[in-house]
Amino acid sequence: MTDTEKRLVKAIQILQSKNISLEEFAKHCGTFRQNISAFMLGKRGAQIRWLETACTVYGFNPIWLLTGKGEIS
Repeated sequence: MTDTEKRLVKAIQILQSKNISLEEFAKHCGTFRQNISAFMLGKRGAQIRWLETACTVYGFNPIWLLTGKGEIS
């Protein structure tokens, strides 16, 4: 898992702590919950649209997601 993917996992975990389900996140990403679950378990890679959704829909900082620098949101 890349560092960017690890940060996306952290972002998704933050969403889950705010009662946003994997299913809801997946719906916004145009994919299925099973794909997000497999990603969270390290069984598949992330898709760029998932990173985009984390930023545009949920307000995560794209610089942080890509580089780890700056604030999370």
